[in-house]
Amino acid sequence: MMNLKWFFADQNLLTGSIPSEIGQLTNLESFMVYINSLTGTVPSELSKATSLEYLIISGNPLEGTIPSELGQLNELIYLGMDNDQLKGVIPSSLGQLNNLTNLELNNNVLTGSVPVGIVQNKTYSSFNIYGNQLSDLTLVDGQAICTTGISESTGEEEGEHYCNCRSDCLADYGQRCQCEEAQACCTTYIEQNDITNCILCEANFSNPEYLVAPWDDISCADGASRVYDRLDEFGKEKQCNKAKMEAYQRGCVCPGFIPPGPPPGNPPGIPPPRNPP
Repeated sequence: MMNLKWFFADQNLLTGSIPSEIGQLTNLESFMVYINSLTGTVPSELSKATSLEYLIISGNPLEGTIPSELGQLNELIYLGMDNDQLKGVIPSSLGQLNNLTNLELNNNVLTGSVPVGIVQNKTYSSFNIYGNQLSDLTLVDGQAICTTGISESTGEEEGEHYCNCRSDCLADYGQRCQCEEAQACCTTYIEQNDITNCILCEANFSNPEYLVAPWDDISCADGASRVYDRLDEFGKEKQCNKAKMEAYQRGCVCPGFIPPGPPPGNPPGIPPPRNPP
């Protein structure tokens, strides 16, 4: 066991507590036990597993506080502790995790503020703290502060939370950017970066109900709806044009659409555009 690198036991029916002995596995890189029925507290001994890159214990009825010792996990990339029942404050030591790209603490019972070191001069792929009872957040560049919101898990009013004007505005994160301050922040970012909803076919597809097998049998019309809403993937002109070509090559017929460039013949493995029977 001392050479174990990955421990995956997510989405099972595990009970009991997280063993403190996990900290003895110094070669462990991933410990994922999310969505189980684990109880008790988060053992501070996990900080001794210094090779950990992914620590995801979300979706368990865990109690107690977030151990400040977790700030010693210098290799950590993803810390997932959302949808638990953790209380207390967010330790300032988490600001020492310079490799961290994903911090998920949403939907707990955390109070107090967010230490400035966690948000200032940091770039996260995902930074979630909504659904808590936080207050007195510090304004930092690129983040808007919503003073109140509605918790996705309980439906009740929550405390303050951040809205990232770059990542949160362009993805489907529900209530996170609904306040007036966040909406203004999102509008400014979207305008400055020439981001807009992608319309796959201006005239609507001639065969909207045609099911595209490589899209998991999503119809042309449903594919257009999904692309329209995904500003993070298709909001730029270049991204949208690529999506239009994909639809054309997969058999979605858009009246008046002319592929860019001379007709080069079909790329290997991609069927020619056709009118389905």
